[in-house]
Amino acid sequence: MPWDIPDALPGGMLAVENAARAARARTSPSKLVMPLFSNAGFVPYLRNLLCSLQRLNVDNWFVIALDNETCPLLGATVGHCVHPYRVGVGGVGGGGVGGGGSGRGTAVQSYGSFGFYWIAMQRPLWLYWLLGRGYSVINCDLDIVWLHDPRPHLSQPGHASADVLFQPDSGHGVNGGFYVARSTPRVLGLFEAWLADLAAKAAARKGFEEQHSLNRALRINGTRLRLVKRVLDERRFPNGKIWWAWSRGSKADAFIVHCNWAKSNKKGRLRRDNLWFLDEHDQRCQAGFDPFEASCDRRCVPVKYCAPGMPCARMHNCAELHGWHPRARQLANCSAEPPATIPATSPKPQQPSTRARAPALNGASGLGMYNIV
Repeated sequence: MPWDIPDALPGGMLAVENAARAARARTSPSKLVMPLFSNAGFVPYLRNLLCSLQRLNVDNWFVIALDNETCPLLGATVGHCVHPYRVGVGGVGGGGVGGGGSGRGTAVQSYGSFGFYWIAMQRPLWLYWLLGRGYSVINCDLDIVWLHDPRPHLSQPGHASADVLFQPDSGHGVNGGFYVARSTPRVLGLFEAWLADLAAKAAARKGFEEQHSLNRALRINGTRLRLVKRVLDERRFPNGKIWWAWSRGSKADAFIVHCNWAKSNKKGRLRRDNLWFLDEHDQRCQAGFDPFEASCDRRCVPVKYCAPGMPCARMHNCAELHGWHPRARQLANCSAEPPATIPATSPKPQQPSTRARAPALNGASGLGMYNIV
């Protein structure tokens, strides 16, 4: 194949293939495997995602660790987590960018930093490698939670015939954080074009952005490759803009919720909407956790900011919880908000004008001056 995975040991690549083979054996009948990519800094988000999968008895995942600390931290079942590298990827996670050794550079990489995108490039490299060996894959970012198992939906006739299925990104093309890629020559051609674009941007040290390169590769090569692409329903696969900024969709309908479109306070957003499945110190899944508790979709828990690995600071000012779900107000020991009241006196009706009414323009009925809802 034209693309190699830097610093991957031959034994490590064999371990990845063994993990993929075991995952495929566990995921009948869809046969979709889900490699997850993490360094130690992202482990709290990885754990949260895995807790949401455990609740649904989804076991088609395995972890490709980008440093030698992730697997011990995760404590995953042997075979579920593999560290296939000589050192951390490109030095990240094993000593910082350009470094070596172990135990440094394991923190969350800042969005837009070289370290962040160097880690991000490992995904298309490994996915291309797996696709070339006949594995169809689900790519899933770590800031995603699963509410319902989407695999039966993704296997329906309208979707099963597609080469790729993408989460939408709200007017910015497709989202590279959640997609299904099937092992077909057309998909391999897409990944080759995508990796070539990434390599060119990396060489120029300018414009290196995984998702932008993906959308360029689709735009330029999709027709040539005769790629069959489908974009998933935004209400059933909402991204962060859909869920938080536009407040569209519900937990009853959404298969997943993706906390993108947020460079900071991801844990706070997830915790606030009762989508953080971990205990107070992010070590293990909360027993009996129910993301649907009290039928709350948003603003369910009175928190503003939460740092990974630390307890969240609760809100206690009831005035700040105006408009929040009753569950949040109850957790903050606030009384229920009073229902909206109708003014005691109604405004006086307008007196009819004695002047002649001007004719409506362009056939307008005159209702345009009111907001009809």
